[in-house]
Amino acid sequence: PVVRRLYLPLSLAVLTTVLAYAGLALAPLPGLKQIALFCVVGLTMVYITVLCAYPVLLHGARAHWPVWVTRVLQAMHQGYQKNLHKLAKIQAQKHGRWILRGAALAVGIVMILGLSRTQTSDDIRLLYAPPADLMAGDIRVAKALQQAAPNQYFVVTANSSEALLQSEATLLRALQTAQTQGDIQSAVAVSQTLPSLTQQRQDRELLLQQLWGNDAQMARYAQAAGFTSEWVTQQREAVAQRPLMTFEAWLASPASQTLRPAWLGELRNEQGKQLTPYASIITLKGVRANAQTLQRLRAVAENHTGVYWVDRVQDVTHVLSQARSVATQLVLLAYVVVALLLFWRYGLRGGVRVLLPTVLGTALTLCVLGYAGVPLNLFNLFALVLLLGVGIDYAIFFKEAAADGNTPSLAAWLSVCVSSITTMLSFGLLVVSQTPVIHHFG
Repeated sequence: PVVRRLYLPLSLAVLTTVLAYAGLALAPLPGLKQIALFCVVGLTMVYITVLCAYPVLLHGARAHWPVWVTRVLQAMHQGYQKNLHKLAKIQAQKHGRWILRGAALAVGIVMILGLSRTQTSDDIRLLYAPPADLMAGDIRVAKALQQAAPNQYFVVTANSSEALLQSEATLLRALQTAQTQGDIQSAVAVSQTLPSLTQQRQDRELLLQQLWGNDAQMARYAQAAGFTSEWVTQQREAVAQRPLMTFEAWLASPASQTLRPAWLGELRNEQGKQLTPYASIITLKGVRANAQTLQRLRAVAENHTGVYWVDRVQDVTHVLSQARSVATQLVLLAYVVVALLLFWRYGLRGGVRVLLPTVLGTALTLCVLGYAGVPLNLFNLFALVLLLGVGIDYAIFFKEAAADGNTPSLAAWLSVCVSSITTMLSFGLLVVSQTPVIHHFG
């Protein structure tokens, strides 16, 4: 008899919760898809287990509460019923209706103000925030070793190695302004040890003209060093005939060992299609960590053809922002689907009554976050899905228990209270976690 009485509300509650979590499967993040799959399968298995095992395991069993617990719960239920009766009496009076409407309007204004203060945050540190002392130690080590910034750099592309080296040299000249302003300490590029062939020819011509081309000056140098004029002629011819350093020769020399990782060569996509024949990385040291600096460095890349600014932190933040936008749409879609299901079961008016507590609870949650200055992020939205599923369950239990028009019984009220307490304990304790993702979800 108990299973037959609970079958319909339990089935409807599980269905609405499963629909709420199933919406996460449409999110672009693989982690959300896995969470959705686990929740849907887990809820379904628990539902089947309860229906099949409950009559056997709990046959003849009764809940035994301490006397003081029973009295407290009964007193709370009686107070709950008295308040409901008082509200009904106030609503039946003409002036009482205006009082309730005024109170509802005041609450609505407070909620709107709180919702208007709600902010969003897609900081990558939501995924992982190391201790402050560890971060400070990493920064000191990086400065002592003069390490390049691992998250910000330039990618230079071109159709030939010669064009790539020329583009690097042009970009390095533009970055001298950033060094002067203190945005960066220095930049490291392949072209600093391997100039382009054009630059090498210009340097050689300048060397032959300014140094080896001055016969009188070279004769004095040679005489002072004990060399003859024939040696000067031989050296001049050797400089003029010395082959230029090609990219292949540079790669084969030990001088390229430290910069070989910066030479990317060909870039191909996941399908193996060539994106660009030549590419390299220009790393930066001592990047000043503020939004204005990063914006100026991005502008430098935009002003040079084939140059791209890479900010891995900003890229991840952008991905989280897109995921949050998609998650918001999925939460709204879940509310719409659940609302349609409730309208089918209880009609328009009854469905609104069942859905309204959860909607108000969600709005109050966002309102509190707004007043507390806690930004809304992707993981808060996951919690809203949980709020939808659990809140609808409580409303359905109350609705089914009061199907005869009376207020919910003590058993229904007790079931919802115990369920809410266990849910708050299981999820609410996540707040004490030091991991930002788990903390925000709790």
